Amino acid sequence: MDVYCNCPTNPVTEQVDHILNLPHYDYNPYELIFDDIYDSYIMTDQAEQVMDSAASGKRDVRQLVYFNYQAKKRGIAWRYDTPRHKNIVPRVRFNPDAFIYPERIPTNWHEPLQAIRLVIKLSELDRLFFLKLRNPQDYFPIYNEKVMLRPPA
Repeated sequence: MDVYCNCPTNPVTEQVDHILNLPHYDYNPYELIFDDIYDSYIMTDQAEQVMDSAASGKRDVRQLVYFNYQAKKRGIAWRYDTPRHKNIVPRVRFNPDAFIYPERIPTNWHEPLQAIRLVIKLSELDRLFFLKLRNPQDYFPIYNEKVMLRPPA
């Protein structure tokens, strides 16, 4: 399965700052509707920057909405995250397969991280699922959490 991620370009070094530390293709979210992608995993980090509900009338944002409608037909697992879900354009935010809520254990940021609890709410079921990652540091090498995504110009 191919993996795609919206890794940004660092404005100082002009080099790509990779969010994922595993083989993947970098992409521009606004061009997804024009790409010939099938049976893939697509990650859109900080999605509120490219799917801002305040900009829902813009052509680029509408193209992402159209991609959202086509993704499932093409076998694409599209994961997008945001600190505030309500900032995502409604035609995308009301059409997810699931919501995943991460919870830090312990919740106090001054204490060392011991685990991450994922609360998963599937859209078609009225039930919650739970997954606990007991050694979260084992997963850090695949994800570069220090990358800064800047809003599109």
